[in-house]
Amino acid sequence: MTLAALALAALLSAPGAGENDSIEALLEAGDFEAAAAALEGSLADPGGGTESALLLSECYLQMRLPEKAAGALALAPPALRAEPRYSYCMAEVLASRGETVEAEKLLEKAVGASTDFRSAFRLAVLLYERGAYQRAEKILARRAGRDPPDYYCAIYRARSLLALDRPSEAIEALSVLHTARSTP
Repeated sequence: MTLAALALAALLSAPGAGENDSIEALLEAGDFEAAAAALEGSLADPGGGTESALLLSECYLQMRLPEKAAGALALAPPALRAEPRYSYCMAEVLASRGETVEAEKLLEKAVGASTDFRSAFRLAVLLYERGAYQRAEKILARRAGRDPPDYYCAIYRARSLLALDRPSEAIEALSVLHTARSTP
């Protein structure tokens, strides 16, 4: 167990400590292994956190371990399975298996139930990959013009517009990137 996982375990056992806040901090810091170890421990305890399965799934997805993410999702309580985050994670698992039609259905549901940009962007990418450029561009156009501009959104929107033979709009979609403060 890493030092970060041990520190997290101490934080989680402290009275009033926010279990998910501490784990999300590890995830944001990119320490996915420590977060996974802490989450696995949390799930092993009776009455482990209700969102631990979902957080563990998100952690495994970041680590590019979709089958482990699927296993974590299987541990999620039924009430959590109605959440858009659950749908997003399951869609990622399905897409990794090549089950993109099923992934699109879950993402459509998640996008309809929330304003989660992550689900909308992933849906647009899946649509783009199967040649549904009009639908992909429509989803991505909703994000256009927001500040700060999203690099990947602009790129996929421009690619969709080019595929639709709308090069001047593609150039315009990319023009927002010169104002971006940072790119990946």
